[in-house]
Formats: sequence, C-alpha cells, structure tokens
Amino acid sequence: MSIAQRKKLISRRASLALFDPANWITLDEARKLLNGGKGITAKSMMNRVYAGTLPDGCWRKSMRGNYFFHKPSLMGLTTIQHE
Repeated sequence: MSIAQRKKLISRRASLALFDPANWITLDEARKLLNGGKGITAKSMMNRVYAGTLPDGCWRKSMRGNYFFHKPSLMGLTTIQHE
C-alpha cells in the first residue's frame, strides 16, 4: 500500500468517525464531560460556541434547534476555564 493510499484510508476513517451518531453527545452530557459539570452552565457553554473558543467541527445544531457536541473532540480539551 502506497503512502497516498494510506493517507486516503486514514482520512476516510476520520470522516466516518466524525459522522458516526455514537460520537455526538447532548449539551448536558458535554457539560458533565468538561470539568465534571462544575462551574460551567449551559449558557456559558453556548457563549463559548458563539465566541468560537471551541474547536471547529466540535459542535453542530440540529434542525430542531438542539446542540450536539463531538465527544472525541471534547476529550482533548479536558477543562474549560470559568468565566
């Protein structure tokens, strides 16, 4: 397998993981994941979304207006500073 084929396979796996429904969690689950849910409210989490301090692709908004967060992306953050 050539290097180009390996890169293509890796990027394909990464994109599939991004769209896997099991990797997306709700706002409340994301709050519990970061800081154990202490000191971070739903409002402060959404302020971070709108301010752009969360990584790109880390969150999305459903057609019904609910927000979902990409769990593997949040795992790398571990903590968010309190406002």
